[in-house]
Amino acid sequence: MTRIFYIEDTPEDIFLMDYFCKKYPHLFEMYTFESGRHFFAFINKENGYEDRDLISGPHIILLDINIPEWDGFQILKMIKTGKNKDLKKIPVVMFSSSHRRADQELSKSFGAEYYMQKPFDFEALEESMCILLSYALDADENLKI
Repeated sequence: MTRIFYIEDTPEDIFLMDYFCKKYPHLFEMYTFESGRHFFAFINKENGYEDRDLISGPHIILLDINIPEWDGFQILKMIKTGKNKDLKKIPVVMFSSSHRRADQELSKSFGAEYYMQKPFDFEALEESMCILLSYALDADENLKI
């Protein structure tokens, strides 16, 4: 099973992804975070997450660009340059509605494995998730976050 860490603040996008993951519960388990601050509190077992169990991989991080507090680029840099060695190994896919080539290039330069434009319907989401699965299958199954 692939565990998806989805950093996203738009309820409609979260709903669509959650619906997809529930349609394929044997393939996906999703954890949603509305900001980078919530994501890092979870990863670092702080602010209400102190008692959570370790979660085994493989994992993939879906990261929106336009989110509150820190934008997706800042979060990506924190993931890829931080001290948590297991976190650095998790593939990060920038998942954004932006069509700007500069956003794609910046994502790659900060260490994202892939840049994917958000699909606008369920069928397109299914196609996108097949691509994400291929990245997750290459991920390290021994990671514990």
